[in-house]
Amino acid sequence: MFDRILLPTDGSPHALEAARVAAELARRHGSSVRLLSVVEPPEGAGASLPAEVREELIARVAQRASSSLSQAEQVLRDAGVDPPDARVAAGAPDRVIIEEATSGCFDLIIMGSRGISLDTGRGRLIGSVTEWVLHRSPCPVLVVKA
Repeated sequence: MFDRILLPTDGSPHALEAARVAAELARRHGSSVRLLSVVEPPEGAGASLPAEVREELIARVAQRASSSLSQAEQVLRDAGVDPPDARVAAGAPDRVIIEEATSGCFDLIIMGSRGISLDTGRGRLIGSVTEWVLHRSPCPVLVVKA
């Protein structure tokens, strides 16, 4: 039923819980999993930073993306799921996730209900990226709360 699972991750507690759920589903159904971490290039005020500061910022964000992939990959391995395909992509997370889901012909997206963004919308059940993906996904989306 779910042969190909897309697991976007940002290292947040919700994303790690989504990795646990993905690992269980993949183990039970023999599904393949692609991990995806999206790095959003600094825009606006960040674009006007001095080059060395901007490069340091980009390096830190890329390191966080790599770390979030490693954490999710370990969760999958610990559950006995074959090493997943993993990649870091650049762009707006919501749009990149939809592009990946569409181009990769995924059967299911599993993602956390909230990420690491500074979204301060009190009382919101899901974050803005999750909401955007939920409404535009070409496949079912399983939203996991930590």
